[in-house]
Amino acid sequence: MYKKLILLIMILGCGLLYGQEYKGHDTIKSIVIEDGDTKVHETASLYIEWSASTLMGEPVLNARGIVGITFNSPGTTSSVVYKEKLYKVPKEIIKKILVVSASAAAILDYERYMYFDLGSMGDIYWGHLFNLSKEQRGKYFSFNVPGSPQWDKTVYKTSPYGGIKKHYYLSESDAKQIFIAGLNEDSSCIGRIEFNLNPIKSWIQNKDKKKSLFTKEDPFKKFDKMNSEDPKEDLKKIDGEIIKFISDRCGDYYTMVEVKGRGLTLTAEYIGETGAQRKKREQRSKEYERKREERVRRVKKAAINDLPRLQSRWEEKRKNIKGECTNYIIKKYGLEISVEKLQELLEKNFTDLGRFEAIYYISYDGY
Repeated sequence: MYKKLILLIMILGCGLLYGQEYKGHDTIKSIVIEDGDTKVHETASLYIEWSASTLMGEPVLNARGIVGITFNSPGTTSSVVYKEKLYKVPKEIIKKILVVSASAAAILDYERYMYFDLGSMGDIYWGHLFNLSKEQRGKYFSFNVPGSPQWDKTVYKTSPYGGIKKHYYLSESDAKQIFIAGLNEDSSCIGRIEFNLNPIKSWIQNKDKKKSLFTKEDPFKKFDKMNSEDPKEDLKKIDGEIIKFISDRCGDYYTMVEVKGRGLTLTAEYIGETGAQRKKREQRSKEYERKREERVRRVKKAAINDLPRLQSRWEEKRKNIKGECTNYIIKKYGLEISVEKLQELLEKNFTDLGRFEAIYYISYDGY
């Protein structure tokens, strides 16, 4: 009787966790713009849309976000602290900064937290986020793939931004109970943004180099080095690294359809076969071939009809890879090579779709 009761409770619990779905959104304001030894005296905001659901009794978490920066200071420059020194940096240089990553945590009831990685970020929106219409948001939203953590790694007991190395989670049964009781869709969020401020650092360093022309013993040598073109060998190396980045992440990009059969034909002498038996065998063979050709025709037609959807899907992934690669390359080489030259290399590689092309092979049972 006791075992039956336990089984009934388990069945009811699974039923309650089937198909649960909650959604929420929030704008996180006054996020500091900093990167290591650099801090910009402007503030960023992060708009987040999140969803938490269950699929076949397992948690599914997803979120996307937009980073917005509004210039609070008047004039054409912004104050920047770099290596404990204050600089006035033109706003057009400030607008070259990038978002490397962003994350947020929804504050659930009882001060529990649910963490979301917002994936590959889109462009920064320069202005107040509330000015964006629902249609305009699509241009700036990050790209993310839903994740499914274990139940005992779904709800934090402590803030994921608490600065502690070890995070504490609710147990599986407690996390499930929170889902069953219902998540607060009006939950406020906390967040973090990692910025790439290399364009600002590069501008400041070049500015300091120009100042040093009048204080060093051999200023002309420094001047020539500063204005020399980026070394071709370095550019060739970076170009190869971009190509490798693409090939490692692109997977299969479907651009055309081709039916490629895999078959094996066997021949043999049919000793003692009568004329009627031969005709019957040949008829079976023709019927088999007719059915095979019909299967090939149906599969090919279905694949061609589905091709636009696949192409659209991989185009979106290609944009995601471009964002990741841009952040990686500029963060790694932004202080050695001009940002303009790096952008030129990136644009060349991502405009040439040949790096992403592959044949979409149709396979079907037996061939």
